Amino acid sequence: MRVFRALWSAFRDVYDELMVLIICNLLWVLIAGPLLFLTVAILGAGFWFSAAILAMVASVPLGLASVGLASVCYRITEGLASSWRDFFAGLRRHARMGMAVAAIWMAALIVIVVDIYFYSQMSNTIGAVMTIFWIYLLVIWFAVLIYLFPLLILQDRPRLRTLGRNVLVLTLGRPIFTLLTLVLMTVIIVLSVFIPLLPLIITFALLAQWGFRAALLLIKEMEDRRAAEAEAATNVEDVKDKGRKGQIRLK
Repeated sequence: MRVFRALWSAFRDVYDELMVLIICNLLWVLIAGPLLFLTVAILGAGFWFSAAILAMVASVPLGLASVGLASVCYRITEGLASSWRDFFAGLRRHARMGMAVAAIWMAALIVIVVDIYFYSQMSNTIGAVMTIFWIYLLVIWFAVLIYLFPLLILQDRPRLRTLGRNVLVLTLGRPIFTLLTLVLMTVIIVLSVFIPLLPLIITFALLAQWGFRAALLLIKEMEDRRAAEAEAATNVEDVKDKGRKGQIRLK
C-alpha cells in the first residue's frame, strides 16, 4: 500500500541520516517542547483559559522548530548533504511563515476544542450532531499537520492562501491515505508516551520525515495523473486532426 511505501521510505531516510535527525529531533524538543509541555500540564490542571493563552504563545517556538526540522527533512528527501546546521538555516529562512501557520493552526485548534466541549454539554440531538461534527473537524485538523510544513518548504513563494489550499487538497483529496497515515502516526506517538526516550531521540524527526515522504508521494501521483490526462487529450486531438485530413475517418 502507498501508506506503507511512504512509511518505509521514511524509515530508510532515518536509518541513512540517523545522527543528523537525532540532533535535529533534540533541537526541536528543546525549542518547542517546554511551552507545549507546560500547556498540556496547565490544561490537565483544569485552567482552560490560561492553557489557551499559553498555547498561542507556544505556537511561536513550535512554528520555528517545525520549519527548521522540515528543512532538514527536505534535504534528506532530495538526497542532499545534510547537517544540523541546516536546521537553523531553514529556521531563519522560513521563520515568518512558520510562526504564522503555527499560530493559525493553534488558534483553529482552540476553537475546535472549545466547540466540542460546548456542544458535548448539550443533552439533545443538536448537541450530539454538532459534537460529532466538530470531532470530525478535529481529526481533519490534526491530519493537516502531516502536509502543512512539508508543503511550506516545497512552495517556491510561500503564501498562506496557496499553502492552505494545497494542504486541504492533499488532506481531503486522499482521505483514506491521510486517515491511515494519521492512525499509524498516532500509534507511534502513543508508543513514545510509554517509551519516554523515543521523543527525545527520534519520534518528531521520524514524523516530520514521514510527512515529507507522504506529501511527495501524493504530489507525484497527482502530477502523473495530470500528465496522463494531458497525453490522452493530446492523442484525441491528434486523431481528430487526422480524421479531418482524410487519413482516418471517425464514425
